[in-house]
Amino acid sequence: MKFGLLFVLMTSLCVDVAAQSRSADVGRTAVVLDESLSLLRKTPSLYAETIQRMRRGRIVKIEGVRQADGVTFYRVTALPEVEGWVQS
Repeated sequence: MKFGLLFVLMTSLCVDVAAQSRSADVGRTAVVLDESLSLLRKTPSLYAETIQRMRRGRIVKIEGVRQADGVTFYRVTALPEVEGWVQS
């Protein structure tokens, strides 16, 4: 019984820390480092329609975070005012 409760507490603490670190990214500026993961998509899904592929060095602003298809997606704004979702 004590082990099960400890496991649940540890699991919920890990989830809270991960969620806080993802939400801490919102509002930050980031730079595209890997063109193979730089597809800007219309929705947060590996199967979503592509808007464009961003080149290495492109600066984006992180607007949101969402989990989908087993990966993390960031909603970003890339100048000049192109918005979409990019795989993390």
